[in-house]
Amino acid sequence: MLLPNQFELGLLTGNSVLTPTAALDAAHEVLARYPALQIVVVKGIRVAAEFHLMAVSREQLACTQHPVIDYRLSGTGDAFSAAWLALYLRTQSLRLSLTYAGEFLYRVVQRTAQQGQRELQLLPELPWLQQTVMRLEQEPI
Repeated sequence: MLLPNQFELGLLTGNSVLTPTAALDAAHEVLARYPALQIVVVKGIRVAAEFHLMAVSREQLACTQHPVIDYRLSGTGDAFSAAWLALYLRTQSLRLSLTYAGEFLYRVVQRTAQQGQRELQLLPELPWLQQTVMRLEQEPI
């Protein structure tokens, strides 16, 4: 698994990744270049007032987006990656893990901005993530 942001994906391919279409092409290029790699999750493709996320495998594509919250923070990529991996290991679903990890990070950033904090407010949103994981475990995929 590889979880680059759009800038990192551009470095890997030597091409600018400015749109979801360019990100999809770049993800397929990386998958073709590295046969052992199974999944590329591209984080934070900003298009106008939305952040797009995509999970790409050789067989599947999952996409989601969330409104941009204009609030500068560090650590959002790490927080998203940790949530995505936890969800993916539980569900084995690109779509579900991408959707709910994106929602989790959106909630964290929104809370952090509302409280005017500089550090990600992860702990208050962990119960939501835990409830989501428990609900997903009980539902058929």
